[in-house]
Amino acid sequence: MICFNDYKKLMEDVNNEIRKLEKQYKGILQCRPGCIKCCKELSVLPLEAEILQEAFNALSNDVIQIIHSQAKNKNRACPFLIENLCSVYQARPLICRTHGLPVGYVNNNNETIEVSACPVNFSEDAEFGIDDLLLMDQFNAILATLNEKFSQKIGHLPVQRISIRDIITQQPPSKDGGF
Repeated sequence: MICFNDYKKLMEDVNNEIRKLEKQYKGILQCRPGCIKCCKELSVLPLEAEILQEAFNALSNDVIQIIHSQAKNKNRACPFLIENLCSVYQARPLICRTHGLPVGYVNNNNETIEVSACPVNFSEDAEFGIDDLLLMDQFNAILATLNEKFSQKIGHLPVQRISIRDIITQQPPSKDGGF
């Protein structure tokens, strides 16, 4: 499906920008395998939900069972985490890819760039120049367009977000349908 190829290209572009910032902030970023401070229950657009669903379905039955069990605990971090590692890391959504980095969004009303940065990596009073940020507006606009096309094809409202937990719990607990 063309949306999936375009989504893959979008993630490649985002990952290229992320790598540049990771080099720039080498020694500052505390994010690494095992850090789950940002791994909260969240929701995604239908296109990203489909990508996550495919990755989830490709996991082994044992891993699927663990994730199903974890999804029942609503007070837990993201159910895709197993031993503090993301079980669907390669398919993680845009928001998960960008956590930890200083991200910027244009505020057209104030004609400013609003910055969001992980407090584990950056102090609250950290200052960033335009080249120090992952500017998200262009990536989010592409994602919104792709999601709209995808949602139209499947008859889903493009603005209706889908929780990670719903992606997991709306599937049978194993590939063969058994328990």
